[in-house]
Amino acid sequence: MSLSRRDFMKVVSSTAVATGLI
Repeated sequence: MSLSRRDFMKVVSSTAVATGLI
């Protein structure tokens, strides 16, 4: 499974948002 840079940034941003909400 390979992630493109856009997908990677999307995952990182979504994770950051989720962490901020916690």
